[in-house]
Amino acid sequence: MSKKQKNNKNSKQNAGDLFGLALWIFAAFGLEIVLIFIESKIYAVSSLNWTIRQNCLHWALISLFWAIISFLIVRSAKKDYDFDIFKRQQNPTMTQILFSVLLVIVGILFVSYMSGGFKPVSEYKKLGSVQFIFQYITYFFKSILVMLAIALGQKAGDLYFQKDQIPWGGYFLAVSWGFIQFIIQNPATGLFTVALSVLFGVLFMINHKNARIVFPMIAIVLML
Repeated sequence: MSKKQKNNKNSKQNAGDLFGLALWIFAAFGLEIVLIFIESKIYAVSSLNWTIRQNCLHWALISLFWAIISFLIVRSAKKDYDFDIFKRQQNPTMTQILFSVLLVIVGILFVSYMSGGFKPVSEYKKLGSVQFIFQYITYFFKSILVMLAIALGQKAGDLYFQKDQIPWGGYFLAVSWGFIQFIIQNPATGLFTVALSVLFGVLFMINHKNARIVFPMIAIVLML
């Protein structure tokens, strides 16, 4: 076996390992479905009719689970696969920053359209102050999972296909997060999630795959 063939084989093996790690994010998104099912059985009532206390407990639990999973994934990526997800990368140019701002605005408009208005305002009116706080805590941890899915999916795609100018991370997020939304929400929300996932993938690419920079942008879009 030539050195080039050996390197390609190792790259595909590493890609497979990282993809396997990324699947834990898919499981983390799906965990909310399982949690809702269990809680609904315990409360003997549909999640649509939960009390304020039950809703807040659900959001607190899923946030805790997502926080633990995110920590373990970041640690495993660095320790087991020598991939520091939040390592400082090349800074974007001013043109790239302006384009990123444009994409963030487009993302916020997407979210506002699906939310039926400016998301924080509509959420606050619907939930009230206590539930609003707990709900937004989950949005923060969901933003972390989204960032990790993009970073791991991108790295795996770069290694496997040896083409690092394609937003593999956005595609992986679209398949994982988008699929979950098709199940727990509806087709329209699923399609919206797929589009938003690709947008996040492009955002990651134009910022030189710098998770430190892109994560706040993703959080802003998902929260606003």
